[in-house]
Amino acid sequence: MMKLYVANINFAATEVDIEELFSKYGEVFSVKLLYDKIGRSRGFGFVEVRDEDAKTMINQLHGHSYMNRDMVVAVGKSRVKDD
Repeated sequence: MMKLYVANINFAATEVDIEELFSKYGEVFSVKLLYDKIGRSRGFGFVEVRDEDAKTMINQLHGHSYMNRDMVVAVGKSRVKDD
């Protein structure tokens, strides 16, 4: 499983919308959009997909206009905290 970082998402888009879009190009395990403290979309999130489908999704959806916004799709980077 691979985590993709997705940014420049239209603020009106839901996790279901993003799952439907990405599912056209392969298997989606989960979608997590981030929201601010009062529940407004922050315009980015993460999509967990099959490793085999990640490259196709990046190639097809990076720069793709969805709901009038050109999305950014890239391999997600893990954040490691030092103790």
